[in-house]
Amino acid sequence: AGCLLAKDFNKNIPLHVAVKFGCMENIFFILTRMKMYSYGNDINVCNSKGQTPIFNAQSKESLYLLLSYGADPTIEDIWGQSLLEHYLKYKPDNARALMNFDICTNGKDASDSNFLYTFNFRLFYQDRQYNDQKDESEMRILSKFFEYKQRKFISAPAAALYLLCKWNMSKRLTWLSCIFNGVHLIVLTSLVFWSSYVNTHSNKDNISICCPGLDWNDVQDVCWWILYVISSASTLYFVHFKFVFNFATKQKRFFHQKESIINFLTSTFSCLYLIAALTSNAQFQMYTGGLALFFSWIEFPISLGNLPTWGIYLVMSESVLVLLMKFFGIFFPILFAFACGFSIFLPKSSMFESLFTSSVKMIVMMVGEYDFSETFTRDKLSNESEAADALVVQIYFLVIVLV
Repeated sequence: AGCLLAKDFNKNIPLHVAVKFGCMENIFFILTRMKMYSYGNDINVCNSKGQTPIFNAQSKESLYLLLSYGADPTIEDIWGQSLLEHYLKYKPDNARALMNFDICTNGKDASDSNFLYTFNFRLFYQDRQYNDQKDESEMRILSKFFEYKQRKFISAPAAALYLLCKWNMSKRLTWLSCIFNGVHLIVLTSLVFWSSYVNTHSNKDNISICCPGLDWNDVQDVCWWILYVISSASTLYFVHFKFVFNFATKQKRFFHQKESIINFLTSTFSCLYLIAALTSNAQFQMYTGGLALFFSWIEFPISLGNLPTWGIYLVMSESVLVLLMKFFGIFFPILFAFACGFSIFLPKSSMFESLFTSSVKMIVMMVGEYDFSETFTRDKLSNESEAADALVVQIYFLVIVLV
């Protein structure tokens, strides 16, 4: 009986080894002997890596056998990696089997009107016992589905229902966040464009049409300060609160996400613009205001992506954008070849005088802006041979782009 708990130099017991090699007869024999000698609790004994025997399961049959004998699927190893994370990374089939194991019924017949499925969400919670750093994010394990390129498991019943429950708990806060974000965008956009207009246009007539005795500059100043105060309050409250909250919860993982980086840039340039708006440096106002608006409007659809109605389209857009970037990366050498050709054959053309402008022109020509009559006709070129060479390259370019 004592041999059942004997450990090697890695603190593995015989059950670790039997599960690793996947022999069902040996696993069943050891489990029954451990239960016979009241060693049932030792099925969750950890080795030097903090892993229990169930981490070594090679098939869903051995996984289900260990779970039926009381193996705990929520224990984490010394790196804070849960069993579900381990399976997602190394054994995807076991991950699906593990999530399906916690789906039970209420014991009623399937034809009974009171028949219910019951789901246990314990796999999605974390209880770090080896790592002092606590990560209280309940979505961390689900985020591993994307990190390990196992998105298909999001549609698993347990994961889908868990996400639905989380959404029902947070949808009001998410809607409020999107509304406040929209208000902040409207106010900031109005402030930036108003300041830009004032800096670039001089008002010749300062008298109000509706109220002839009223100085229009005074009205503009009051309205501008109202916008400035509202924009400052929304920036400090909404943007910076969101930034501080995300940084406090994600910490080291903060800059690993695109949304966090854009939120940081939005906060930075919004503050810089609010400071620049109080100065007389019009150029500094223009640059900071433009960048603040750019990143703010980029962040807005990302925040809308937290809503299920819009999120699916955001994911689709990201997928299409990734495919376009891959396509452009493959197609760019061909475009550069045409850029070199046109730059050599049309050296006197302002659009093809350098490789940079020629490459930009190639991208523009891909969307149909050929400017054929202004660039490639005989009267625009210096000699007939130059026209013939340029025309051949132009025809070849049209064929490649159309294909």
